[in-house]
Amino acid sequence: MSGGVIAGLDVGGTKAHLLAVGAHDGDTVVDRVVSNRGWTGLGDLERRDVLARMALEHFAGLEVTAMVAGVHGSDSPEQQRILTSGLAGGFLVAEVVNDSELILPAGGRSTGTGVVAGTGSSATSRTADGSSFTVGGWGWALGDDGGAVAIVRDAARSVLEAADALDTDLLVPALLNALDVGHPHDLGHLLASTEPTDWAVTARAVFEAAEQGSPRAVAVIEANAAALADLLGVIRRRGGDISIVVAGGGVMTGQPSFYAAFRRAVEERHGDDAQVALLSAPPVVGAVALARDLVDTPTRPDIGRTP
Repeated sequence: MSGGVIAGLDVGGTKAHLLAVGAHDGDTVVDRVVSNRGWTGLGDLERRDVLARMALEHFAGLEVTAMVAGVHGSDSPEQQRILTSGLAGGFLVAEVVNDSELILPAGGRSTGTGVVAGTGSSATSRTADGSSFTVGGWGWALGDDGGAVAIVRDAARSVLEAADALDTDLLVPALLNALDVGHPHDLGHLLASTEPTDWAVTARAVFEAAEQGSPRAVAVIEANAAALADLLGVIRRRGGDISIVVAGGGVMTGQPSFYAAFRRAVEERHGDDAQVALLSAPPVVGAVALARDLVDTPTRPDIGRTP
């Protein structure tokens, strides 16, 4: 590599983390977290333009040798090609991947499976030959189990069930207070008419209710953790590598009870065949590691270049 910086982005549903380090010395040049509110409501072409503007703004004036962006909602090769094309005007070597693909390299691993549970969720497996694939995700309306939005969605359903059954479970007042609504029947309108990522911050109310002894909150947490563990079964059936599972994302790293529930669910389903570790580094570190691979291993089959 010749001079310049290696850049990475972790673009989630509510915020984006941008990191650039010296190509030779590894010293941090840019390290910023910016708001990404509204991302989930954008189409692919709009996301392409937002991503390009973000990268150009925050890496302005730098000689970017290579860049990788891990992007929430970039679930197909076509979506990733569209997003990557937006970087072509300003960056010679760039690639867009699903944000769950950052977890393994951020954890210092080149093979295994990375599971991300943040605003949304998904899992990506990478094998020794360098191939990878992603499962799960699908957005909060259909999936993203384990993500903060899905946890609030499922908690709201449980609160409505409690109201029908005249159940005084602690989850009911906890969620109503967090969302600032007066009655369970108000939840449907609120969740249908507001930006889904705005619910993410209220996921903590579900965990607080569980700590206070709410059976319904505990059930929501365990069901979402189990859904992520089930993704590993899908990966295994497709020939992916689940021997090492690195778990990251704000829900995993910020809520110890969720990580514990995920580990239990993995052990129940896969026993000693899957070893789970919690990611300690920010996922954007994985984006920088992948960007360095773009230059160090230019023939890797699944690496793309801006057209």
